[in-house]
Amino acid sequence: MNVPLIIPLAVTLIVTAIGYFGNRTNVYWWRGMAAIVVAIAMTFLGAGGGTLEDPSGDGLITRWIRSATDDGWAVGIWAIGVLSIGYGSIIYFVASGVRKDKKARAKQTSAG
Repeated sequence: MNVPLIIPLAVTLIVTAIGYFGNRTNVYWWRGMAAIVVAIAMTFLGAGGGTLEDPSGDGLITRWIRSATDDGWAVGIWAIGVLSIGYGSIIYFVASGVRKDKKARAKQTSAG
């Protein structure tokens, strides 16, 4: 199975860079780990790197939908859903991690 791991690796690099250079708290790191898990799941389940000519690199669910609909319109709907929900949730987890980290830091500085 031809699985492009560039997306999870890029997400891991970005999350780690923001966390390391921003000296983030544990609140951020939990959200960052959730973003990495979503990126890995999105790659293996939905966007495994298959093409119309060579579907051997499809994700698990994409392969199932493609065989059930014989390359029908459901594959296109599934692809749009994977991309929008997958990337949207990655952006959400990283952005909310940064926001909640800022709130946690503000509480720490005001308390002590």
